[in-house]
Amino acid sequence: MTSYIASLKSKMQDALFRWLLNIFLALLIYVNCEIGRLLGDKSLPIAVSVVWPATGFSLAAILLFGFRTWPGIFLGNFIYNISHFYPMGSHIPLQESINTILAASAVSMGSLTQAIVGGYIMQRFSTRGDFNTVKDIGIFRGLSGLWAVKGITRMYYGTSGDLPATR
Repeated sequence: MTSYIASLKSKMQDALFRWLLNIFLALLIYVNCEIGRLLGDKSLPIAVSVVWPATGFSLAAILLFGFRTWPGIFLGNFIYNISHFYPMGSHIPLQESINTILAASAVSMGSLTQAIVGGYIMQRFSTRGDFNTVKDIGIFRGLSGLWAVKGITRMYYGTSGDLPATR
């Protein structure tokens, strides 16, 4: 298994493989965001979900393929966010469109940042071959708890403002 992952990492040097992987990753992230939304509580103004599979796929992509997967992670999150912030089929003034794009970009950058920081922490502080020791699992659990608190805090403070999704 380790040699298979090593061969995939070596393929990341090939530009075509990297482009195709990032496009596939963007599609995978988008689909998993939709799955997370479907699992969410629909009685609230925005879908709040206990499970958000896209975060796990983002972290896995960073751990398996390295930091060059960031465009796919950002693009998948951005397409999901822009499609849910932007009311389809209605005419929107230019300023509101710019605000919507900026809001979707900010949320997507937050998702990308958590994957990059999580991948860095896992690579920096865990043993070689992630999840081989109890220490690795402890680091992952601590990281998961940190992201859960950050996500809840962001949802609490983010939805009290004038976000397009709360209208």
